[in-house]
Amino acid sequence: MKSVPDPIESTGPWDVSFPENLGTTSNAKFDELISWSTSPDQGIRHFSGTATYQKQFHLPKQLIDPNLSLELDLGNVAVIAHILMNGEDLGILWKAPFRVSLDGCAREGVNHLEVRVTNLWPNRLIGDQQLPGDVEHRGPNVKRWPDWLLNQTQRSSGRFGFPGYQHYQQDSDLIVSGLLGPVTVRSYVEAELYDTQND
Repeated sequence: MKSVPDPIESTGPWDVSFPENLGTTSNAKFDELISWSTSPDQGIRHFSGTATYQKQFHLPKQLIDPNLSLELDLGNVAVIAHILMNGEDLGILWKAPFRVSLDGCAREGVNHLEVRVTNLWPNRLIGDQQLPGDVEHRGPNVKRWPDWLLNQTQRSSGRFGFPGYQHYQQDSDLIVSGLLGPVTVRSYVEAELYDTQND
């Protein structure tokens, strides 16, 4: 049987871009894969939405072999990953294992990987709790519709969310978010299995 090359782990920095006007920097460089909730940048720490990770990595000739099947393993993702490889859409993954076939799109030499990661809403709502309030509450519920909503004017508080119920406090724990890895390319040999008892 053909030998299988060792897995290749993608190391080094990632370019990460965030949407504009959502409270964070547009572009960042992650020297390693971390949860957004642990970033020293407050905007990233409280970001909720979709951020795009991009990276170029090299695949050696021995991996680009018609007798081998290639797979990309993103490791841990919080929460949803949309994967593109060399411009080809490989689909959306929303639960573990976060793995997808690279057959037909990987190439010898430099490859471009793009992973669009979407997290959940709590971190932004917790971040909003750090800012001045602009909604009157009765307990955790909204007491009445705020003037900025009724008059369709800009909010002065800088908040982004408007939940009808206050689920989180200023000191609520942030949830893990982003691409956490490790990101690995693995190769496999496909083989047919035979039932020797029926031969």
